[in-house]
Order: sequence, then C-alpha cells, then structure tokens
Amino acid sequence: SDGLKALSAEDIKMPSVLLCAGMGGALICSILTEGRDRIELIDRLILSPQSEPELVRSLLLNKLFYDIISETWIKDEGKYYVLIEAERAAEKESCGSAPYSSSELLFGRKGLLAKDKVLYEYLRLQLRSSEEALNRALRGSSDNAKKRQTELNELIRDINIALEYY
Repeated sequence: SDGLKALSAEDIKMPSVLLCAGMGGALICSILTEGRDRIELIDRLILSPQSEPELVRSLLLNKLFYDIISETWIKDEGKYYVLIEAERAAEKESCGSAPYSSSELLFGRKGLLAKDKVLYEYLRLQLRSSEEALNRALRGSSDNAKKRQTELNELIRDINIALEYY
C-alpha cells in the first residue's frame, strides 16, 4: 500500500514491530508522519534510511516520541547502511531527554557510543570525500561556492566531532 494506509488499528497485534527499509529518510519520515495514528500503536520500529538518517532520528525523538535503542552499521557491496531500532518511550517527557548534537543526529549517538567499526570506516571515508569537495569548492568565489564551502566546513566539523568518540 501507500505507506501504512492499508494497515488498520485492528491489524496491529501487541507487541508489534514495523520494518521500513530500502528508501530515503525523507520518505520514511513521510510514511511515519502520515501513518502516525497507527505508528502510535507500534512498540518497536526498525528503520534503515538509505539517505538523510538525521531526519529519521529527529522525527523519532522529537515528534513521534520513540527512544533510539540501538544502531548498527552495515557495509554491503561498497555501500553503507544504518539500521535504527527504536522503541516507544514510556513517557513523552523522557524521550530523547539528552538532546542530540548535530554530529549525533547525522551519524547516530548509539553507533558512536558503541564505537561501531563500520561507522568508523564510513566516517573516515566521508571525511576524505568532504575535504576533497571543500578543496574544489575553495576554487570558486560565487555566492553558491561560498555557501557550499560553509556547508562542507560544518560537515567536516561534525565528522571530526563524531571521530572523537573513537
């Protein structure tokens, strides 16, 4: 179906788990937001955004009130994937009680704290490619080039902060 539209409240048995993978973070967020009345009945979510995992983490913690309980990084055929496991918070007030930093939103607090080896490899690769992109962007002087330089400097800062966990 389109997202969770075909899933009725009666279809959800307790305890319940929803797996959502194989799509980008923005689409996962859309599915979770549009199906919010059904999501609130689901105990556990296993999500694997292929892009923009920070959007998923932010939605889980700040709007859906799920606690991220684990993150696992996987490398398959040269591509990196994250599996985010989240559990409905016992109380909305306790969810995400310690706000995530921008580095933790981008790369995942649980994976950083666990010193996930695949995440470390991913961070090193991202650092190299971001530094190369910054060197290219520094050749330009247009407003777009300056904006890109700022974005890349922020990303490099976040990667270096994440690497400090190791």
